[in-house]
This record gives sequence, C-alpha cells and structure tokens, in this order.
Amino acid sequence: MLDRGADPNDGEVAYHSPETLDNRTTHVLVESGKLNQDSFGMMLARKFNWHDDDGVHWLLEHGADPNWPLWGSRPLHWALRQGTPIHYFEWLLDHGADSLLPDKDGNTPVVEAARQGRADVLGLFERHGVVIALQGDDAFLGACARVNEAEAHKLAAADPSVMGRIQSQNALTDCPMRRSARSPAPTRSRSPVRTRKGARGSAALAAIGRRSRGEGLTLTINARLPDPKTALD
Repeated sequence: MLDRGADPNDGEVAYHSPETLDNRTTHVLVESGKLNQDSFGMMLARKFNWHDDDGVHWLLEHGADPNWPLWGSRPLHWALRQGTPIHYFEWLLDHGADSLLPDKDGNTPVVEAARQGRADVLGLFERHGVVIALQGDDAFLGACARVNEAEAHKLAAADPSVMGRIQSQNALTDCPMRRSARSPAPTRSRSPVRTRKGARGSAALAAIGRRSRGEGLTLTINARLPDPKTALD
C-alpha cells in the first residue's frame, strides 16, 4: 500500500500501529521514509504506553525527535506521564532530549518529574548537569518525591497553605494525597496516553499527613513510583 501511494500520516496509522509488541509494521512504516515527525512522535508516545523497550529504542535510533512537541508536550513529558522505567529517560537524554524544554503550559520535564514523584528521574537529570531549581508548590513536591522530610517540613512551615492547595487540585480518594494511577484521564480527543497531568502532585506522594502541634507542623512522607501498568486499552 505504501508503494502505491498510501499516506501513513493520517493520524490513525501512527496511533494504532504501535498497539503491539510486534514491531514489524513499525519498521515498515519508518523505513518507507514517508513518516513526518508528528507521526514519529505519536508512535513513540504510544510505545511509552506499551512500555515496549525494543520499540522505544528502535524509534529513537531511527529518527524520532526526542524533543518533538506532540500536542504541546514533549517525549520526556509523555514518558513521565506513563510511568516508564528509568532507562527510557536515559535513552531519551542520550539521543538529545532537553529536560528544560517546556510543554504548552510552560512546565518543564523537571517540574513534571517532581509532580510525578520521580526522584530517580530528577537524579538522572542532575547527573546530566541540570540544576534542579523548583519553585513554590513544586519545590514542596520535589522534596516529597525525594523523601526529604526536613525540606518538606521547612517548606510547609513557611507556607502552611501548601497542603491545602495541593489537596484541592487532586481527586482525593482513600488517602489525603493520592489519586490512583488508574484514575480516568482528562477528557481529550485521541490522546496518545492516559495522562495524570491534571492531578498535580498526586504521584509525588502515596501518603502525607498533617497535624497541628504546639511546635508546628508534622509531616509524614512515603514516596512511590508510578504504577507502570498504564497502557491504553
């Protein structure tokens, strides 16, 4: 079909063809030379869905742009929202991904990593020379992600409203600061991922408690990594 003029850049081909761990179709499409970067970016994001090591690495080796802004977010953002393993981020950085490039909302992958509770990714960014300079609520979430209770306590004591703000931006369930990794994604037509972007800081903490005492605020922090089982149906 490609030889007879079929266009693989209709949005459907790039979206559905990665829905398997069999990458033969991916190889045919890429090697046809007909894919544009939007299609490459879509296929890469979908391989993040599947946690397909071979597919992700092969696409990066064969021309996928590690900084391409698919629907306003870059591969590092999509990889974070899918809870992908640390070696995906190593591959992205090795292929030139920039952890300081923002998405359409102005949030860098560094900020996203803090909100997703990915201390491992923050550490990787630092080893690649990035200075982790988080501000406001994100500084608090970054401290929680790294289980730095002293820093989180200091930030919360300086701004006691931080807990309430973060809680108010999450769909609260069985614990004060948690939303399930299986919570529905924000409604969006044909999104390549089940994103938890709307739950600011929900993955940074599995539990965080607050109680008032005479001497001030006491925090209890248990950080977690995102649930890796986040592939689309």
